[in-house]
This record gives sequence, structure tokens and C-alpha cells, in this order.
Amino acid sequence: MRNARRSLSCALIAVQGFLGLLVLAPVGVFADVLSPAPAATRNTHPFIRIFGLPTPGFVEPADRGRFGIALELTNFSKESNRGGEHLTLDGEAYQAHLFWQQWLGNSFSVDAELPFIYDSGGFLDNAIDKWHDILGIGIDSRDDAPSNRLLHRYEDQEGRVALIDSSGSGIGDARISARWHLNGRKQTGNLFALRAGVKLPSGDEDEFRGSGSTDYFLALEAVRLTPILDRLRFSASLGWLDIGDADNEALSNLQRDGVVFGNVTSTIQLTDTWQLLLQLDGHGSFYRGTINAMSEETIQFIFGTRWGFAKDYIGEFVVSEDPISDTAPDVSFQLGFYRRY
Repeated sequence: MRNARRSLSCALIAVQGFLGLLVLAPVGVFADVLSPAPAATRNTHPFIRIFGLPTPGFVEPADRGRFGIALELTNFSKESNRGGEHLTLDGEAYQAHLFWQQWLGNSFSVDAELPFIYDSGGFLDNAIDKWHDILGIGIDSRDDAPSNRLLHRYEDQEGRVALIDSSGSGIGDARISARWHLNGRKQTGNLFALRAGVKLPSGDEDEFRGSGSTDYFLALEAVRLTPILDRLRFSASLGWLDIGDADNEALSNLQRDGVVFGNVTSTIQLTDTWQLLLQLDGHGSFYRGTINAMSEETIQFIFGTRWGFAKDYIGEFVVSEDPISDTAPDVSFQLGFYRRY
């Protein structure tokens, strides 16, 4: 594990150095055609995705609204037995997230999200093993597990079980939220917003596409709209998620009442129509217990690119890794397409 973290630290330093060279390179003034918003990512851990952790993001002040879809592929392979608890996370999930965001006047905006989830044994295990070999990361649970298996199973000390072991698909829990933009609909300088939202139990809790309960969240968001050195912009958020009881007894006995969450994002404008994106997502522990892959806090490192095309359309591709925590997927790939109007 120490070698793995050293390799990942070197990789992060290399990425930061590369981005620093881009920022310091001689540039002209770039057109402000792409949003500095964060990538619409969230933790898709099979027993965390059931809760109402919101995706970050906001609607560009220059627009009336935005809608689109994000397609995500995630892969898990983790196994742990400790303190009478047993956990196996092995499989892939394919998710399609439908998004809609809309301004209401100059001080308020609303947004909604509906996920569609398909659980499967997948096909990426061998490719990910080779990628980790290149990075010098050894993960024993990947080496020992059968390839392309679907088995997400948690058993507590009393023998109660949460289990996903057969492929299936369906909608997840819907999320809706509203923002109060504290300093109005500014298009330069800094933008601040207070966001409040709710997660509704629209997914099948028996298949762990939802929790069977309602969650609430509140967050403060900040965005730097005017680019630094004509290229670099930032956004950040910090919030609290109040969690309703999960329908599964094994999980509800372990879950916490709420968690802190947040993210920090930087975007670098390469041309009028291309950006690089670097992001950190994090949240507190959703569960108590002795198994790290259930009870640890989460930090995810997200990097990728965003491009504009056909005037009002935006494409986005990002990759997410879990450099220091076990409570997030080994790797996630997300491809999104959005239309501004």
C-alpha cells in the first residue's frame, strides 16, 4: 500500500506540474464559452449510492438553463473481513444520469436529476489489473477474485446481510434542488449560492438502487467566473447531507445520521472550445464499523476534459480514481453531453 500511495503521489505531482506549465504559458484572451462548473460526479459505491449525496454543478449565469445526460461506468473489487463483519464488493455498474437546470429570474435556479442504474459482472477486470500494474499498485482483492463477477455483499456481526448478486436495471432515487444566488446573476468576478435539495425514494430499495427513504441536503457554493491569467477558474462547495434510514436492516444499523460533503474544481481553458478539468470530491463516513471500505471517509480524484461544439453543446469526459480511500470505485469513466439554452 505504501508503494501504491507513493506511485499515486508521483502521478498527482506530475499532473499538477503539467497543468502549471499550461497556466504559465504565453496566452491570449480566451472566449468564455465553457462553464467553470465541476464535473457532475458522485460516489457510486453500491451501498453509498443509495443515499442522497448530490452531484456538484450549477447553471451558467449567461444561460437560461441546461439539460443533458452523463453515462458512467464504474468497477469495484474489494474484500475485507474484520471484527465479525464481512464485505465483498466485486462488479461493475453502468449508470445514465439525466440532468436539467433552469434559472428562475435573477436570484434563483432549480435543477433535477434522475439516474438509471444497471449492475453487472462487467468486462473491465483484466484491463484494470494491467493499468494498476503499470502504476505499480498491487490490490490483493483484485488478484484473488474471479474475473467479471457480480457480488456485492455485506454481513454484519449479527449475520444480517445486504446483497447484490444478480444483474438488473432500473431507475435510482431522484434528486431535486434549488439555489439562491446570494449576489445575483453575475457574469464576472465571484458567484456565491446557497443550495438546498431533497432525494426522493423512487428507486428499488431491494435492488439497492435507492434507500427507501428521503434525504435532505444544504450546501454553500462558490465560483470564480473571471479567469486568472486568462485561463484558470475555480469552483468549490461544502455541505451537509441529512440521511434517512435505509430499508436494509444490516445497513440501517450501521449508518450515520448525516455526513459532510464537498468538492474543489479547477478548469484550464486551452482554446476557445477546450478545457482541462481537475477535481477533488470528498465526503464523510456514511457507516460505522470496522471495515474500511464501508466506514472510511472518501476522497476521489477526477481529471478529464470538456469541449464545446455546435455552438450550444458541451461534451465532457472524466476519469475518477480513489487514491487514498477504499470507499469509492477502483475506477470510474464518465462521458457527458449537455445543451445550453
